Amino acid sequence: MLLRKQTIWLMTMLSLIAVLSVYYLTTPKANLSSSILNQTSEEEKTVSTEEVTDADPVFAEMRLQLNDNRSKAKEELQSVVATTNISEEERSKAYTKMQNLTNISSTEDLLETLIKSQGYTDALVRIEENSVRVTVKATKNSPQA
Repeated sequence: MLLRKQTIWLMTMLSLIAVLSVYYLTTPKANLSSSILNQTSEEEKTVSTEEVTDADPVFAEMRLQLNDNRSKAKEELQSVVATTNISEEERSKAYTKMQNLTNISSTEDLLETLIKSQGYTDALVRIEENSVRVTVKATKNSPQA
């Protein structure tokens, strides 16, 4: 039963990623940035941006640290899901948290790709509970960007 749920969930997520990819590739650039800003404001998330110049090692280190933290959290949640001596409700909550971490990671990757397509050399997006932090590598610092 659990295997079927996992398979259905995986197929649903892959379908969602495919649909979103086609949508973002076919949406005009001007409408894309405004729709992303409108979507985040509707979800009542705060967005902060930082600009860093010539910081490839910094980006790599920050990504590595973020991935390590998420991997540790996923491992802990997987061990909770695999444990049979706890209630089904607690295992379900752990599984849901694991799915949320995966969704956050894929959303961050998608946003980084969109930002890079806007002409930036590199970008790092970190989604936390009520905020989204965007760090970009730019040749010039400009508030408009």
